[in-house]
Amino acid sequence: MPTSSAEYKREYRKKNAEKAREWNRRYRAAHPERARESVKKSRARNQEAFDAYQREWRRANREKVRGYEQKVKDKDPAAWRERRRQYARAEHDRRRHGGLSAELFQQHGGLCASCREPAALIHHIDGKGTTVAHPNNAAENQVPLCHRCHRGLHAAIRRQALSSSANSPSLSDSS
Repeated sequence: MPTSSAEYKREYRKKNAEKAREWNRRYRAAHPERARESVKKSRARNQEAFDAYQREWRRANREKVRGYEQKVKDKDPAAWRERRRQYARAEHDRRRHGGLSAELFQQHGGLCASCREPAALIHHIDGKGTTVAHPNNAAENQVPLCHRCHRGLHAAIRRQALSSSANSPSLSDSS
């Protein structure tokens, strides 16, 4: 026997699934804004579970996904490109930076830590956070940089590596 109203609702919905679905359809039709807000809150509370469900659904329904994507693409190609770009950025951030890049950009005001121009990418300070096998995605190990400063930093690192290898004795010298 259910003890709370939430448990009662769950039990009722299990026993009367079709009635509950119909009630939800009518409610969403009558109150679209409230329904959208409710879904947003639910997704925010259960983001990981929702993402896993969505990935699995997309994997199982590839043809439907292609059809939906094609409709959106045909309707507004510019919005489609921007949406794909945002998705790619978020996925890149999740894989390469442990999902911290948005926080880092915000923390630095979206500016390069070196020259204060608009930042374009995240640099791993110790250089070891660039592989999926050995990520070091701690916030202290990442810094936002513009392309020019990032290029200059890596050029300086290469010069330093070349000069230190030129100064170290080779195996042929130790006879």
